[in-house]
Amino acid sequence: MSKINISESRLKDIIKESVTRILNEGQYDDSPITKWVYWCFNYPYPQEWIPQIEWDGANAEHFMSKFSDAYKTAGSSGAMNRFFIELDRGNQRKLIDYVLNNY
Repeated sequence: MSKINISESRLKDIIKESVTRILNEGQYDDSPITKWVYWCFNYPYPQEWIPQIEWDGANAEHFMSKFSDAYKTAGSSGAMNRFFIELDRGNQRKLIDYVLNNY
């Protein structure tokens, strides 16, 4: 197999062109599902977003505790989904609205 000689700047240009083409062709999906999945793996510290949501039935400290329990049970990659399923429907909707409007 022969070696290809390509400069670092040209390689960066090729990558940028490829990403731009993918984005422009609509292969990237900015749907609510995609936003939720990215949020679940990249959420900020809970103390940054939990107090911003107007939860039903309890104060932010209650939801901080609930998230902490979900984190202990499911770990970092499963905490958000675990937290979500432990919310009632009204608070699930509030979390969904927050993610779709702020992420």
